[in-house]
Amino acid sequence: MLLTVSNLYPRPDQPVRGLFNARFFSELARRHATRNVCLVPEWRPWRWPAVRAWADPRGAELGTGYLPVFYVPLAGRSLSWRTYAWSLARLERLIAGAEAVLVTWLYPDAVVAGAMAVKHGRPYWVKAHGTDRFHLASPARRRRVLKACLAAQGVLVNCRFMAGQIAAAGVPAERIHVVFNGVDAERFRYRAREEALALLPAGARSMCGEPLILFVGNLVRVKGPDIALRALRRAREAFPDARMLVIGRGRLRGALEREAQGPGLAGAVMFAGERSNDEVALWMNVADCLCLASRSEGLPNVVLEAQASGLPVVATDVGEVPELLSGGARGRVIAARGGGVGDRLGAALAEVLRAPADRAALAREGRRRASWGRRAEEALGIMRKHCPGAPRLVSSGA
Repeated sequence: MLLTVSNLYPRPDQPVRGLFNARFFSELARRHATRNVCLVPEWRPWRWPAVRAWADPRGAELGTGYLPVFYVPLAGRSLSWRTYAWSLARLERLIAGAEAVLVTWLYPDAVVAGAMAVKHGRPYWVKAHGTDRFHLASPARRRRVLKACLAAQGVLVNCRFMAGQIAAAGVPAERIHVVFNGVDAERFRYRAREEALALLPAGARSMCGEPLILFVGNLVRVKGPDIALRALRRAREAFPDARMLVIGRGRLRGALEREAQGPGLAGAVMFAGERSNDEVALWMNVADCLCLASRSEGLPNVVLEAQASGLPVVATDVGEVPELLSGGARGRVIAARGGGVGDRLGAALAEVLRAPADRAALAREGRRRASWGRRAEEALGIMRKHCPGAPRLVSSGA
C-alpha cells in the first residue's frame, strides 16, 4: 500500500483545497493500492475529534483520513515540526504499515513524515509544490527540509524551475525528478461563451462583464490579488467597461474589497468567493483573459487549465510561467520584479483585450498536455525505478 500524506487536499470545510493533489492521488489509486492522509493544522485541540470524524467530500476512493496537527500560525512556524510530531502518533502507525510513503509539502509535513518513515525503515518520497519553497528562506527550516530530502528516495517537483530551487538548496540534481501537473481535460475545455453562460447558475450571470478579466487564487499576498486590482485599474484606462471577477478566499478579502471601492475600480470588481472547479471551468469560457499576478509560483495549475479552455493568460514571470506562455498567441508575461508591476500587467491586459485570440485553437494546443493519468504513470515509474526497498510498488495495469 502506498501512503500519500498532504495538507493540500479537499476537506469538508474547504472542498476545493488542493484539488490537483486529489486528482493526482486518485490516478495513483487507479494503478496501485493507495491510502491518503490529509493533515489539518488546528491549534484548538477541542476541535480535533470533529476533524478526525470528517469524511472525504470526494468520496471513499482513497480511504482518506483527516488528522489534526497542533500548529501555531506564523509565530510558531519554526517549531511546527515539533508540534506536528507530538500530535501525529496515528500517522506513525500508518507509515509503519505502508509499503512506501509519498509526502507532499516541504515543511513541516515532509520533515515529520520523513523522520517517521526512516524510523520504521519505510522508503519515502517528497513532493514539492512551489509555494512551499518559501520555507527554504529560513536557515533553520532549510536545514530540516534538506535533511528530509536527502534521506528520501528522491524528490518530485512539478516543473524545472522548482528542480533548480531544490538543487540550489543542496539536493543533488540526480535525486530530483520533474513530473509536470496534469489537466482535467474533460472539465477544462473549449465551449462557446453562450454555451458556458447557459450552464452557469442564474445568480452567477450577474457577475458577467465585457470585457471580463478573471482572477483565480487564494487571496493571500503571494498570489498578488492586490497587484491584480492595480492591473485592472490600468487596463480600464483603455477599456473603461472592463470588469474583474475574483474567485478565491483568503485573509486579504476585506482589504481588497475596500480597495475595490476606490477611484478607477468602483463597481468593477466582483468577489465570488470560493467556487467549484466545474464553475471555474465555465468562467474560463466566459472571461476574456486570465490575470495571474503572483509574486511566487512553481507551476500554477490555473494557467494549464486556462490554456486547455482556450483562455488567453497575462501573468508575471514566476516559476514555470514563462515556459508555459512562450509564444505571443498564448498571452503575455511581464517581469514580477521592479516597480510598477501592476501598471505593466494592466498594459499587457489591454494588449490582449485589443486582439481577441482564436479560442478553439488555443484550447486544442492546451489539451495536448498530458493527462493526470499519464502523470501518475510517470510518478509510479520513477518510484519503482528508484525505490528498490519496495519491490511491490508496481502498476496494477489499470
